[in-house]
Amino acid sequence: MPSRHSIHNSGLSRLSLIIAALLVSIAAFALMKGVFDPPRELKGEALIRALKGGGYTLLFRHTARATNVTEFNDLIVLADCSTQIPLSELGRAQARAVGEAMRKLGIPLGETIASPFCRTMETARLIAGNARADNAVLGHADGSFQNTMNFAPLIDVMATPPQPRTNRIIVGHSSAFDNVAGGSSLEQGEAGIFRIVDRRPVLVARVLVEEWQGYVSSLNKDGAKGDGARIGASGKN
Repeated sequence: MPSRHSIHNSGLSRLSLIIAALLVSIAAFALMKGVFDPPRELKGEALIRALKGGGYTLLFRHTARATNVTEFNDLIVLADCSTQIPLSELGRAQARAVGEAMRKLGIPLGETIASPFCRTMETARLIAGNARADNAVLGHADGSFQNTMNFAPLIDVMATPPQPRTNRIIVGHSSAFDNVAGGSSLEQGEAGIFRIVDRRPVLVARVLVEEWQGYVSSLNKDGAKGDGARIGASGKN
């Protein structure tokens, strides 16, 4: 008959195994739902250095849209911009500024895709120069709004490595990030930055639209001091 001591130890071992399994499950869920995994989170100089090497997907929400226009799902025609809310002049300026900042920082851009909405396509083109419409970013395979959203095709795209030594740009709506990563939604013009880990996209940084120019300012300031192109952390990432 086992002693009380051996039964106690056996119970502790089972409890330890259960706790370990739970921790693994929580970590896996965190990676799938966009919660930062501390060893992989990138900030400041480390983030810009990583992007300059390529291999990341930057999932943007479109920049600021007009506030004096309304759109109705049952009246939207994707090929007709007059049925949609466009970018505001501020939104256009924001997208241009992001693209300019990336060029000044030496961040290489490759494949660029966007939801077929006019405001997402315009954001993508102003950032990267050109873009291809892809219904996967919209979450509707046929471009309609009748079926349930399905972002599995977008996740498959993001789990595919970008072209060598480039970063992929994707511009969508808040729903794209919410379904790929979860957590708090992106603000207009904000980017979630993903790298592939175990064949799935994992969130490693978030960058607000105004932070790109902040990185450029830090680069210029440090360059003027003769200390090299050191990029300091700038607010929320």
